[in-house]
Amino acid sequence: MIRVRGEAYEALMELSKMRGLSPQEFVEQLLVSYQKSIHDDMLCPKEFFKNAVIYTIELSFCFPYECEAFEIKLRDGRKVKMYIERVPKRYVRNRLPFKTLVTIIIELNEFEKEIIVQDKIKAKKIAEELASTAFKLLKSFIVTYRRVTGTYYNIGVLEPPANLEEFNRRVKIRSVVIDGKLTDLYRIMPVKEDSLIIVKKLLERDIHNKILNHMTMELSGIPSDALAAPRDYFDAAVVSYYREKWNLAVLQSVIAMEAALSIIVFNIFRDFFMKRYGNEDRLRNKYKNARGLTRKISKFLFPLLKDLDLDATAEELRKIMKDIAEIYDLRSSIVHEGLAGDEENAKKSISITQKFLAIVDHMVKSRK
Repeated sequence: MIRVRGEAYEALMELSKMRGLSPQEFVEQLLVSYQKSIHDDMLCPKEFFKNAVIYTIELSFCFPYECEAFEIKLRDGRKVKMYIERVPKRYVRNRLPFKTLVTIIIELNEFEKEIIVQDKIKAKKIAEELASTAFKLLKSFIVTYRRVTGTYYNIGVLEPPANLEEFNRRVKIRSVVIDGKLTDLYRIMPVKEDSLIIVKKLLERDIHNKILNHMTMELSGIPSDALAAPRDYFDAAVVSYYREKWNLAVLQSVIAMEAALSIIVFNIFRDFFMKRYGNEDRLRNKYKNARGLTRKISKFLFPLLKDLDLDATAEELRKIMKDIAEIYDLRSSIVHEGLAGDEENAKKSISITQKFLAIVDHMVKSRK
């Protein structure tokens, strides 16, 4: 029996139906087809720069789509292309045999090209330096993809390598293109154009563009989101949930709400609260003395919502205040008493935090 979740399940059902096979029979044919097509043309055609360095890395989760391509121009003027494709992998019982292959192609300038041609030791150093850019791009894509699509699990948790060191360990290929000539491409795992895994489905263009715009701004050093830090914590909480780390999911959810509230008070709506409390020292003392998350919300958010004339939003916040209090109490019990949370606690924490961040986001967009 094959167990899959999310869009991978939909793809499996669709493909099985197209072929008139059961899911199990389809997977068996897929494996046979893959073995026959191992040296044939790639599923995801790639375009290379005249001079470039290439990094190819396999990820443990299954990308729901066959192939997506992104091109970004960096601050130094060089271009980068990234291809994310779904390819077959070794069969594991009860799992659909797909994995994700990422190919990152970074343009080389003329100076770098000449060094690579003349000195292999310096060429290796250039490749190691550009690996940092490749890692940042991959991490930015995965985190942004999770947020924009709401997909955190697809035959494995959607996670980037933990750091640059892990990225370098997992890179399968470091190839170069010099004057249009490519080396080592044979090591990329190919799939025939007519193989059984084809589903002519791409990311919706608006989602593709959102991901691309976010990555471009992030790699260019342009701040794209005032609530980026709370969203990072929430993103981490959802990943912890799918990794079945229930306590961590609860803690990170609370941190996300606390971070959002702090940004509202001391950054985005600082002028409102400075006017209300007179000076920053008094404001910080009032904030500190409001013990607990719900007291801080009551003392700071509700007056702000009234000033913004967001009565409906205030009512939405009131509806989840009891849940926020319960989540915060659970967080305190986990931290101070060693209580172990469960899946239901973690799921509730994520759901309420998502609603809270949506309320805060609406407040930010409603600034006078």
